[in-house]
Amino acid sequence: MRSICIAGKNEIAIDGLQCIIDNHADLEVFFIPNKNDNGIDGWQPSFKKYALSKGVKQVSLDDVYDIENLIFLSLEYDRIIKPERFKSENIFNIHFSRLPKYKGMYTSALPLLNGEQVSGVTLHKIDSGIDTGEIIGQKEIHIDCKDTARDLYFKYLSNSKLLLKNHIEVLLSGDFLSFPQSSYGASYYSKSSIDYSRISIDFNKCAFEIANQFRAFTFREYQMPSFGAWQIIGTEILADKSTSRPGVVLSEDDAGFVVSTIDYDIRLKKDYYPALWGASESGDIATLQSALAFIDDVDSRNNKGWSALILAAYHGKTDIADILLDAGASLSVCGYNGTTPLMYAFSHYELHGDDRSFHMLISRGADVSAGDNAGKSLKDYMVERNCLDLIQYV
Repeated sequence: MRSICIAGKNEIAIDGLQCIIDNHADLEVFFIPNKNDNGIDGWQPSFKKYALSKGVKQVSLDDVYDIENLIFLSLEYDRIIKPERFKSENIFNIHFSRLPKYKGMYTSALPLLNGEQVSGVTLHKIDSGIDTGEIIGQKEIHIDCKDTARDLYFKYLSNSKLLLKNHIEVLLSGDFLSFPQSSYGASYYSKSSIDYSRISIDFNKCAFEIANQFRAFTFREYQMPSFGAWQIIGTEILADKSTSRPGVVLSEDDAGFVVSTIDYDIRLKKDYYPALWGASESGDIATLQSALAFIDDVDSRNNKGWSALILAAYHGKTDIADILLDAGASLSVCGYNGTTPLMYAFSHYELHGDDRSFHMLISRGADVSAGDNAGKSLKDYMVERNCLDLIQYV
């Protein structure tokens, strides 16, 4: 029997494994999760959790080295693969860049820092180098001038899924062509190329370069760039030529700062989302209303996957939840595990005996039948926990 092992993390590894499970019952399937995969869904779903839920056997690299008919597929795997240790030659990787450019690390940040307009995803053989193997297929990705590192990462994910879907059958059959990477235009960046513990913005640059720095370091789940006491959520290059030395604050208002650069003044937009989320949790109506004036997406989630409405529901802040709904918040926005605001309002009732947020959300049209990622509805949890006081409403 032929065997396949998928090693990696996040949506791309899950999508690859699902494709194999759904279409190739003839294959013996293994998986290797990344070291930091604890089996719990976060801002990305857990590959380990998904694979185990499908009954796929977890193995280690040592377990698969001696399998002769193995197909090994690395999808955001966190270890360097040594092909000489495998008996099989069918060892592949999807790399988040348009090789031969941006071998190595930080492919969501570095193209933005360098002002690239195009990137891509590459399916390639794994050889003894770092992302140097022969190319099997690629998809080109357009980088918008407003894309952040987070935006680019999700473009990588969606395009990698398509790339894998288009090539999985030829990988399994061995009926594919590959070609060596060109030396022309190649680049490599090591782990030391960016020190994320000491991010600082260099203002002795043109406005375009400064804007690129801010968007390259904008990835809410990991870090946000800052200026003074404020996180910065975006920038705007102004038409005014800078006459002050680079880095001078020309003005500040509630919306942000205007700062001089080498060429054009640049506006730095203050990030009001932390204030929005904090006010939704604490019940601070004044701060909430102030923050709402400066945000674009009231359903945006914090680094734990909680929107403002979820925070208000879980903490029983009924007045806050009402204001958020009037401001356009969605009753169907979910946390990372698919939990709805109504489910969080029920959790608040369980903890505190306060059902006001629960009833308010129902009165505003919350879907009582919605299920979470585990396929359980609110009614299921009420029965499971023997908390039936509110079951008549669902």
